[in-house]
Amino acid sequence: MGRPLQTAAMFKVDMSHQEMERMLSELEQWYEMAAGAGAEWIAAQAAASWLRNDLGYEDDAEFEDALNGTFEDFLKA
Repeated sequence: MGRPLQTAAMFKVDMSHQEMERMLSELEQWYEMAAGAGAEWIAAQAAASWLRNDLGYEDDAEFEDALNGTFEDFLKA
C-alpha cells in the first residue's frame, strides 16, 4: 500500500534549529503573500532565489553552505 518512505533522506539537514526556524518562517510568510495574490504553488527555484536574497546570502554557494546541501535536498529532508 502506498509508496515506502525513504528514511535515509529524512532528517539529513545539518543546521541549527534557529536557522531552520528562520528559513521556514520566511518561506511561510512568502507563501502567504503569494497565496494572497492567488498563487497556489511556488516553484522551488524561485523560492530558493527569493530566500537566498531575503536572508542576505551573497550567492548560491554561500546559501548552499548554510543548508549543507542544495535547496532541493533541504525541501526533501
